[in-house]
Amino acid sequence: MKNILISSIAVAAVSASAATVDFSYAPAGAPLVGYGFGKVESYDVAIRINDPGLAGTKIAGLKVPITTDEAITDISGWLSTSLKLDNNQPVADIAKVEATVTDGVISVTFPEPYTITEGGVYAGYSFKVGAVDTDAQKYPVVVADCSETNGLYLHSSRTYRKWTSLASSTGTVSALTIVLDGDFKPDMVSVTLGDVYGVKGQPTPVAVTLTNSGSSSVSNFTYTYTLSPSGVSGQGITELETAIPAQLGQKGNAWISVDCPDTYEPQTLSVTVTEINGNPNNSVASTGEAILTPLDFIPQATPLMEEYTGLWCGWCPRGFIALEEMGRRYPERFVGVSYHGDDIMQSTRSFPNEVGGYPGAVLNRSLDLDPYYGSSSGTDMGIAANWEALTEVFAPGEVVVTLNWTDDTHTALKAVADARFVFDYKDADFRISYIVVADGLTCREGDSPANWIQTNYYDGSDMQGYGWEVFTESTSRVAGLVFNDVVVYAGDFLGEKGSVPASITPGVKYSDEFTVSLSDIVNINGDNILNDPSKLRVVAVLMDASTGKFINCGRSNYPDASGVGTNLAEDVRVVGVMYHDLSGHLLRTPASEGVTIRTEILSDGSTRTCKQLR
Repeated sequence: MKNILISSIAVAAVSASAATVDFSYAPAGAPLVGYGFGKVESYDVAIRINDPGLAGTKIAGLKVPITTDEAITDISGWLSTSLKLDNNQPVADIAKVEATVTDGVISVTFPEPYTITEGGVYAGYSFKVGAVDTDAQKYPVVVADCSETNGLYLHSSRTYRKWTSLASSTGTVSALTIVLDGDFKPDMVSVTLGDVYGVKGQPTPVAVTLTNSGSSSVSNFTYTYTLSPSGVSGQGITELETAIPAQLGQKGNAWISVDCPDTYEPQTLSVTVTEINGNPNNSVASTGEAILTPLDFIPQATPLMEEYTGLWCGWCPRGFIALEEMGRRYPERFVGVSYHGDDIMQSTRSFPNEVGGYPGAVLNRSLDLDPYYGSSSGTDMGIAANWEALTEVFAPGEVVVTLNWTDDTHTALKAVADARFVFDYKDADFRISYIVVADGLTCREGDSPANWIQTNYYDGSDMQGYGWEVFTESTSRVAGLVFNDVVVYAGDFLGEKGSVPASITPGVKYSDEFTVSLSDIVNINGDNILNDPSKLRVVAVLMDASTGKFINCGRSNYPDASGVGTNLAEDVRVVGVMYHDLSGHLLRTPASEGVTIRTEILSDGSTRTCKQLR
């Protein structure tokens, strides 16, 4: 459990002396928050330093803020070649030193500085919490938002009885700072590359990760590259969108372009950063290598966001806002589906993911996070960063889906999903699953308005952003909302057997058809809740049924309604409705008689107003 601290944690004496330099995964200036489990127990927190550019430098000490020193005892700092436990206690096979706490900062100085080897080292600290009377005692581990996988390992005497890497699942890293002693030149970065796939004979974007090993910030870099055995080579200069801060351990990502040779033969790609800010790169780890795999095409990775919500849930408006905002930011690429639970819009009794709480969200059937904050500790629309990161993950297959009515009666829908892959597969078990989603769901004439009211805990709050005024300027119960991306029918979440053949030839298109009758698109009580059947879409999810792993997904447009529906443009949707009387007073629901002013809030930022007579 994580608690956002109301005031910033003061970090005393964190600037390095002239002879030393600080290393930390926590981004410079990032908000710091408390993390913990609200129990009386001991905590052991560690990070791993494995940057080849730091090999040979010495660790002189460490320091880390703590939320409180009240009821905190047995504080120590340590170094170890691995994370091990003995009788539920961490084993520090290099050094362990008693720590001091001054002005909210734990400090350790090692009697003999330790020289970092090429294999890296774990640095950590331990303490015991003797009481949990305050939030500061409940959440004593200080962390910051960051995705560095080596940035947070944790063990505790009651909650995590094994060493566990939490950086990926929490989206945070420890605020631990390592004090290094060494010959640090101003311009030093080490280079790492991920897996690289390119289209034969075409320029290929390559993601490069730079880790600052020097004492200067990094705003641009010059690079050279070679491909072997083809002999293709090149060079270029890249400006970073955001400069890497002048702090050891800080990372930055950039894209460079390399020419993929016209061959299927895998290539060894070597990228060397020769200059930083126009000055020579002095790092011993200035070159990164990876295998470039030439392909005929590269599928576009389309992440799937599955949101879990309910009208009874007062915190769920943030999922509502997130889905609408993601659709506004990425109208051509975002695919989101909203599963309702225990309300009128629930259409299935089973879900593809385990639901830990409401609101909730899962990306690509694997990453469980908040639908609005994402994996961050409180960043508005933090979900966007998690989603964007997944758009850069290589997908070995793609699926494109189209949707039409089966005939002129418009009583059934037929979706056609076309899947293709980049590799050969034999005896595979790929499948396509289908999810039908509806836009424009709202209380219809004759429905009970009470069944469509959203509980709202954000009335009077200071939440900012498009659409929030529907909740912040309302009451604890909001009527008139228009719900989009709502799951109204779901097939087998592992996919339909036989939807993809067992033997796959690269680049070949494999088609599958899915048909559903409107009479089957009902909620769990068997009721039709559709306002406009022409506002249905089908999401096709490509899965590996043998592992349950998500591969890719696609979403159809609306079916050809032949004049049925609204006059809104394809990419403009109604995202909210507000009611006022003729004097301008806000109403929870339309007036029971007389004239009501109905204002529709549209996804393009505009509004549409009309009079409603009862």
